[in-house]
Amino acid sequence: MTETPTPAGKPDAVTAAQTLSWVLFTAGCCNFAPYLYFAAFPPEGTLFLLEDLLGLGLINLLVAALPFLAFHIGRQRRFARWAVLAICAASTATFGALMVDLLYDPLSSDTDDLFMAATWALAFVALPIAIGACLLMPAANRWFRRRPPEA
Repeated sequence: MTETPTPAGKPDAVTAAQTLSWVLFTAGCCNFAPYLYFAAFPPEGTLFLLEDLLGLGLINLLVAALPFLAFHIGRQRRFARWAVLAICAASTATFGALMVDLLYDPLSSDTDDLFMAATWALAFVALPIAIGACLLMPAANRWFRRRPPEA
């Protein structure tokens, strides 16, 4: 079987960003696929708004794009790098705001809510920050600025 050659000298930071993107994809699938299913097919007596369905659909679409983008990061494609950075920034801002809201909401003092918030903070705030840091490291910047080898 013939494999596509990888660009020479790929920094470890780029490999780490690819791996963390796959971890973020897995975390997103585990967390949001059930919500999207229940939003699309709500159990009897449960109310889901169209905004919930569209928002969860958008989140799932972005999560589904991560493996494609992770592959293209490894192929030295700049568009994939900037797309992953944009997804990471959006995830950090969105879930960071949600965490602040949950922490200061007097109705969410339930232990299950705080456990969910901690899990989401780890998966959707800390992980995107780590991916962004890897993609913005000097070695990764130099690597993405070089022209990819002709295949």
